[in-house]
Amino acid sequence: MTCRSAPTLRQLAARMDIDADGLEASVAAYNAGVRAGVDGLGKRLDTMSPIDGGPYYAIPFDKDGLLYPTPCLTLGGLRTEGLTAEVLGADGAAIPGLYAAGRTAVGVSSNGYVSGLSVADGIFSGRNAGRHAARRTTA
Repeated sequence: MTCRSAPTLRQLAARMDIDADGLEASVAAYNAGVRAGVDGLGKRLDTMSPIDGGPYYAIPFDKDGLLYPTPCLTLGGLRTEGLTAEVLGADGAAIPGLYAAGRTAVGVSSNGYVSGLSVADGIFSGRNAGRHAARRTTA
């Protein structure tokens, strides 16, 4: 893995060939959320801490980087109601008829990938989504 580091965000952005203003703005917005006790992506507050000082690290996961296709996976992303698998909107309310299952919505994060967890996540949340959708059509 080719990790890149730099003492400042601006220098890291240059090493990653990404927009420095955008990176600094993203980190500033995240830090403001941490300090206000909120996160726009729905991260648990007890797992959040400000990104206050370097050195900063990044790993290139783009199509031109050394790790393409990347040996990584996403865990979650869409916020869902756990028992129905309905996707939650920005206001926290369920969006009727919109479901997400598997790794798009849930995932047991660990220090490494544990084979089979994606299947389990898909079965559990997919079954919940299917049951809820079936109840909606018969109600």
